Amino acid sequence: MSPTCRKTVVLVAAVVVLGCTLTLSTRAQQPAKPPAGEPQPSRAPAGDLGRAKEITALIEQGQLSLRAATEMAEKHTKGIAFEARCEVQSRATGDLDRGGPGGATTPDVKADRRLVYEVSCFAKDHLATVRVDAAAKKVLD
Repeated sequence: MSPTCRKTVVLVAAVVVLGCTLTLSTRAQQPAKPPAGEPQPSRAPAGDLGRAKEITALIEQGQLSLRAATEMAEKHTKGIAFEARCEVQSRATGDLDRGGPGGATTPDVKADRRLVYEVSCFAKDHLATVRVDAAAKKVLD
């Protein structure tokens, strides 16, 4: 067998072995399917899904998105945001709704609900936490 032919055979064998290895490792990373007849596990708890739908609906109605609230907080503190969270708040009572057990998680959005973002920023060697009202589009503190 000529040297060129040997190199070709070795190269083809290496490609086949590598291809099989990649296929096996990809299959090993896939989650196991539950036995037949058992319900499929959900990706998120039902309360989280309802809360996400409510937040999305409020943003679609014109309230600030997380990105816009973060930019507003960074501009206010002249810093860089490193953490943010969102709460649904009632305008009339000021009650916070963080979703989950006991919290309102219905996707029906009421006019008296607003998003309040709490954004933590690193600014000039100190940490600053800023609350942003997404409905009024202003920094609260």
